[in-house]
Amino acid sequence: MMTWPQAAKLGTHVGAHFDSYFSMWRLAWIAHQLPLAPTELFEGNIFYPQRFALALSDPILLPGVVAAPLLWAGVEAVTTYNLLILLSFVLSGVAMWMLASRLTGSPAAGCLGGIIYAFAPYRFEHYFHLEILWGFWIPIALLALHRACERGRLVDGLRTGLVVMAQALSCLYYAVYLGMTLMLAGPLLVRWRDRDRARTLTGLALGAAAAVLSVAVYVQPLLTIRNEVVPREEAEAGRYSAALSSYLAAPPENRVYGSLTSGVGGPELRLFPGLASLVLVVGALLRPRRCALVYAAILAFAFAASLGTNAPFFPAIRGASDLVTMLRVPARFGAVVLCALAVLAAMGAASLFSSIGSSRLRRAIALAFGAAMLVEYSTAVRLEAVEPPGTVYRWLATQPRGPVAELPMPLIDKLPGRDAEREYYSSVHWQPLLNGYSGYYPISHNALLFYISVFPGGHWIDILLGRGARYIVVHERDMPAARAADALQRLELHPRLRRVGRFPDPNDPAWVFERIGDP
Repeated sequence: MMTWPQAAKLGTHVGAHFDSYFSMWRLAWIAHQLPLAPTELFEGNIFYPQRFALALSDPILLPGVVAAPLLWAGVEAVTTYNLLILLSFVLSGVAMWMLASRLTGSPAAGCLGGIIYAFAPYRFEHYFHLEILWGFWIPIALLALHRACERGRLVDGLRTGLVVMAQALSCLYYAVYLGMTLMLAGPLLVRWRDRDRARTLTGLALGAAAAVLSVAVYVQPLLTIRNEVVPREEAEAGRYSAALSSYLAAPPENRVYGSLTSGVGGPELRLFPGLASLVLVVGALLRPRRCALVYAAILAFAFAASLGTNAPFFPAIRGASDLVTMLRVPARFGAVVLCALAVLAAMGAASLFSSIGSSRLRRAIALAFGAAMLVEYSTAVRLEAVEPPGTVYRWLATQPRGPVAELPMPLIDKLPGRDAEREYYSSVHWQPLLNGYSGYYPISHNALLFYISVFPGGHWIDILLGRGARYIVVHERDMPAARAADALQRLELHPRLRRVGRFPDPNDPAWVFERIGDP
């Protein structure tokens, strides 16, 4: 219901953003490469000849492994991707229910916490960001931390580290932010133990060491090529730092608050948690238990961290490591804010329920709060249809291996153009692709875009051939007719190319030229 009509369009529509196509490519690449050459998993086929192309953004290895059996069984990438999107909502709600129910002793209060964590506006702000939706490991990690602190066993500390590893393999952003959160919450919880503090701390230290080591190995390809990519502007962290007003903003698609508040925030900066949840949080903080104080501290820390450059201690966080420096959106700490807020809301609900003697009245109040939250969080999910791959891509799948250049390429100030879609369609043929879209762009690729920006004038054909292109695909619909005619004439006359022909797809007619002889 909350994501409708996605379930009715599993195989045809995705979240209306180019990141949806990027995520489908990542899932398809992992499924393609794992059985063929797992040691070369990070050698994505985009941005040819860039090495470690999968590492130019979050590799989402765990979602990829989950998706792989479906893709191997013949389930379409669009359907598989959408199933993982919907699964994230279910698992987020269940994970928070597990945590909140354990901390409050009230399944009903846990359900309210689950609704908040699964369906708050922050989640729909990122509906097309697969990895950002896979934040259900955050409450699971906190649950593991509680168990480690309560039992004092080494194995529980190690399990906490394993959950952080799982989060890293699902979303690197959240793994870093989760690690910081656990560094705050762990000592607070251990401090209140009466015995076995040393063993508890040892187990948590071992778990932390295992998590750090695994993340270090996982991100090594990205760190290896960091000098080969276009660096992020320092101002970008400022653009994606939350302000106080961000916590009053909901996405424009939100049916209740969107038209009123979306303009207060912006992309990535719509973090309103809903009024019903805030009422319950106030109830938890009126007479807080020790555990509530821990989550109040987590909430305060994550809220301040989400402010990014608007917070005085942001330079200390950003300078913690090379990996943290490469994370450009402090506002994504909003996931930790939401987690802490959901726990506190559940505690407030449990406190309210315990003060009511009538079980019927307790149920009625729980249902009323749940219904209010679902109404507040109701969102008209914005979808777009995914066009089926054109015949040119199926033809490329039958041809000898060789790099493909698809034209027109976008201007540097208008990225990514159509390249995210072309990247996804490359999963039909898996030829190396000069085009690409990712979180980071290779310096060499931006240089290519600069040199051919005069297309169809200049020496763009020789530049593409010099980069290794074997097949040049010209998409007629993506440029004015006169420009397409000029480009085709130049390709026809080039001595190192032969015309393969025109692929007259009604949605995407394309011409193909092939290089003659060795590169």
